[in-house]
Parts: sequence; structure tokens; C-alpha cells
Amino acid sequence: MHLPRHFLVTGLVASLGVALAFVGPSPAPEQAKAADLVVDAVHSHVGFRIKHLNASWAHGRFDALAGTIHWDPAAPEKSTVELTFDVGSVDTNSPDRDKHLRGSDFFDAEQFPKATFKSTKIAKKGTALAVTGDFTLHGVTKSVTADVEHVGTADSPMGGEVTGFSAHLALKRSDFGMKSVLDLIGDEVTLVVDVECGKK
Repeated sequence: MHLPRHFLVTGLVASLGVALAFVGPSPAPEQAKAADLVVDAVHSHVGFRIKHLNASWAHGRFDALAGTIHWDPAAPEKSTVELTFDVGSVDTNSPDRDKHLRGSDFFDAEQFPKATFKSTKIAKKGTALAVTGDFTLHGVTKSVTADVEHVGTADSPMGGEVTGFSAHLALKRSDFGMKSVLDLIGDEVTLVVDVECGKK
């Protein structure tokens, strides 16, 4: 027996409707929640570059970094950042130069052992963030703004979730009282801070 075509179509639509009723609507994707994060120093890096003799770039890094971040992916402007690094951990691949940098001509690490950053404002800047805060170096505090990228978030094979950020900041060392040999070593310094964080 052959059923009319319209009867078959009507039955198919009805069956599909019943199936969808049992399945129900697709759940809305879960919104990422705000979290308090701690910097993983092993997977983080503070690097810098500065001109040498106005002819080339000299590079270095600081090996001791710590910090916390309150990260709200749904409302980044509600996030906060606090970072600290030991200036005595400076490493430019030259022990003699590093000793000079730790001395009174530059960082004066004995008197001012740490550099700190504490955010005061975070705003969206295209797909990135403009993070403004108080940066203290060599005993001087200035308001600075860094361009920050949220690199990504992933599950770690070691357990838990990790989140990464990359920040770029340009500043003048003379603004922080470090004015030695400006004719030989550049004034403007570019800092690059890459951090990987896990939940507290």
C-alpha cells in the first residue's frame, strides 16, 4: 500500500518534533568565571632590551619573578595585577656586566632590591588590554601603561588550568633616577613580561 506523499511528510515532521522535545534545547555555553591566579615563575619570563652604543640592541632578563592576578575574562576591566621581580637577579650573559648593573650606577640592588607593579586601571584596547599601574624601580614610582595580550587558557597535564599573558612596556630609565652613561647606553628600555598562571 502506498501512502500519499503529504501524509509521509507530515508524519516525518511530527516524529522529528517529538524527538526534539525529548532532547530539549542545547545548553548555553558555560561562561568563564573570574579566578585568582598565581604566577608560575618556572614558566614565566621578564626580559628587556636597550640600545648599546646606539648601534645595536643589548638583551637581558630577570630570573626571579612572583605575582598574583585576579582575572575576569567576562569583564577584563575588573581584573587586577600585582608583580614583583628581584633586580639582583639580572642576567645579561656576562657576570662582570651583571655585577655592574647591580651596583650603584644602575639598579643599586642592595638598596632597592625589588621592582614592583600594581595595576590601577585596565581597559580594552582592540583585542588586547591597556593595563595602567604604579611601577616602582630604583626607589621611584611612576604610572605606566603596558599593552597586554591574553595568550590563552588550557588544561595542564600536571592538573588544573593555566592561563597566559604577554605584556610589552616602554619606559625611560632616567625617569627612575638611572642616568649613568646615557651617552653609551640607551635611555629607553623595552620590557617584555610573559607569565603563565595557575589558580591559587
